[in-house]
Amino acid sequence: MDHFKDHYKTLGLEPGSPPALIKKAWRKLVQQHHPDKTGGIQPGFTSFQEIQEAYETLTDPIKKQKYLEQRWLQQVTRAETVRKPETVEDFLQACLQLEQKIARTNAFRIDEDYLMQYLLFLLSPSLVAILNSSKETDLLSTCVSLLLKSIEPLPVEKKQVVLQELEKINTPAATRQINEYKKNHRSTWFMEQYGFYVMIILSFLLCWLIASLAK
Repeated sequence: MDHFKDHYKTLGLEPGSPPALIKKAWRKLVQQHHPDKTGGIQPGFTSFQEIQEAYETLTDPIKKQKYLEQRWLQQVTRAETVRKPETVEDFLQACLQLEQKIARTNAFRIDEDYLMQYLLFLLSPSLVAILNSSKETDLLSTCVSLLLKSIEPLPVEKKQVVLQELEKINTPAATRQINEYKKNHRSTWFMEQYGFYVMIILSFLLCWLIASLAK
C-alpha cells in the first residue's frame, strides 16, 4: 500500500474541519512554504506541494469523498480490526458499541468524517438486504434507534447522507422511526443550514421597521 498522506495533519487541522478553516490554514502555510520564500530549496518545495495537494483534495467534493474512504480504510486497518456484521444480532452488537463509544467521547473531539464512513460501512447493501429479510423486528427497531442516536454529532449534510442509506431498511417499523426522527428534527436542521441567512433577513427587516417608525 502507498504511503497514506494525512491531509488534515498537513494543514495542521483536526479531522472534519470546515471549509473556512481549511482555506485559512492553507493560506497561512502557503505564505510560509512558497518556493519564492524558501529560495527554491527542495524541502521547502516538497512541503509546498503537499500543502497544495491537501488543500485541493479537501476542497474538491469528489476528491474529498475518495480521500475520506481511503482514510477510513487506513485507520481501521491500522488501529483496529473491524468485522462487518452478517446477522441482525451482529448488527445490534455493532450499533450498541458505537452508541456507547460516542457517549464516552467529547462531542467536540468526534471525527465526523470517520463516524459517517463507519455508519455507511455498517449500512452496506449486503447487510441491508439481510435486515430487510429478517423477522427479528424488535431487534431491528432497537438497531435503528441506536443509529439515529449515533448520527446526532454529525452536521446536517452528513446526517442526510447516512439517513439515505438507513432509509433502505424498508421494514414498516424502521420507516416509521426514520420518518418520525426527520419530522422532529426538521426545524432544527433548517436553522442549522439557513439560520445565518434568516438572521440577516430579520436584521434587515428590523432596521427597515425602525427607520420607517422614525420618519
